Amino acid sequence: MKVRFVNRNTVLMNARTNSDIVKWMMKHDYDTTYLKNVDLFMKSYSERKALYANTTIRFESVDCFVEDLVSNGIIEVSR
Repeated sequence: MKVRFVNRNTVLMNARTNSDIVKWMMKHDYDTTYLKNVDLFMKSYSERKALYANTTIRFESVDCFVEDLVSNGIIEVSR
């Protein structure tokens, strides 16, 4: 699947799974404090979006996280 990050209009990536998307995001995140594991990263990202953009992103699972990224217009996924 192809993933486009809406706020970074030129960033495209190919991913096989939702985990690939989250791992790519971790690798390219500016805040390295929470890069110890995927769960900490998703929680940190969700908290930042809630604080700065008033956006709710669930972080219970990778699938919920990516689903909310799509529904909130943060990424677009095409197969």
